[in-house]
Amino acid sequence: MCTASWLSAGGTLHLFFNRDELLDREPALPPRRIMADGIGALAPVDGRAGGTWILGTERGLALALLNRNEGRPAPPGSRSRGEIPAALARSAGPDALDGRLAGLDLARYPPFTLLALWRAPAAGRILAWDGHRLEPRAADPAAGILCSSGLGDELARGPREAVWRARRAARGAAWGPEDHRALHASHEPHPHAFSICMHRSEAATVSFVELELAPGRVRMSYRPGSPCAGAPAIELDWPLDPVRALR
Repeated sequence: MCTASWLSAGGTLHLFFNRDELLDREPALPPRRIMADGIGALAPVDGRAGGTWILGTERGLALALLNRNEGRPAPPGSRSRGEIPAALARSAGPDALDGRLAGLDLARYPPFTLLALWRAPAAGRILAWDGHRLEPRAADPAAGILCSSGLGDELARGPREAVWRARRAARGAAWGPEDHRALHASHEPHPHAFSICMHRSEAATVSFVELELAPGRVRMSYRPGSPCAGAPAIELDWPLDPVRALR
């Protein structure tokens, strides 16, 4: 249950992520500096299973993982989807990402949707795993939105994308990162199960992450709680070093 949106402007890639969870799930740990398969990265950590749902690397790759609530149920003894971003952190481009995914035993994981964005050269990829088949498609690296919900991904996608489109149309060329921040705190037309800042009796948006890949640095800002509550941000930086070759 999540909403991810992104924007590339002026050589900087911005990725924004609302994490929606059951209210009785253990709180996540704030972002930390990690080594993911030998690559420096910033990522928050899931409080129950470890792993992460969003990761930014020193090589200029952003990865975001959304639960997919369509397809085959989780297999017995399934592994946490939160392992996947770190396993893909060395992917230097879409072809490398496909190759690394081919080396994973995806049948051990519940369904998911993975978003991968590279800052330079700009590229984007969306990969949807339904428990049987992996469906890749290109993502516009300039701007986009992805949504999921435990009540049904399609039910969430329609109203959330409609809000995104309407706001972008109203702002036109002035649309920027501040608009994304406001979008992720929005409740149009009111706080409910399919508003972007989601509120239900048993679940809600529990954190907001902003990942920025800019020339020379990767920065992650993490706000626990619902975005509408305006909690203070926890921020981390890492030097961006896309030059050193990956192997």
